[in-house]
Amino acid sequence: MLYLYTEFDSVMSLNRVRLARIAHMEEAFDRLSDAVVKLQRDMAEMPNLAKDIHELEGYVKSGHWQRDYTADAQGEIPASFKRGVLSQDSLDDLLRVLDSLRARLAGKKH
Repeated sequence: MLYLYTEFDSVMSLNRVRLARIAHMEEAFDRLSDAVVKLQRDMAEMPNLAKDIHELEGYVKSGHWQRDYTADAQGEIPASFKRGVLSQDSLDDLLRVLDSLRARLAGKKH
């Protein structure tokens, strides 16, 4: 009987390890599946955002951004008015990230 118990214990131990491994891989699978769905949804939205990107780039290049930024710095824009676009670092960072994403997408098409 001792032999059967040891063999049974060994099988049970292997099953626990296997089940733990499968559970761990299932969690990874779920995280990746959710991320892929979100990424696909977000990628599908990018063409719709092209107009916004073009407008923001034009806003900066036209000089309007600089004039609005200066007006804000001189207190001409109400403090309660939403004006995150006038944050130089935030706008520069956003446009830089968008350029980087465009370059990555252009170079990695499948």
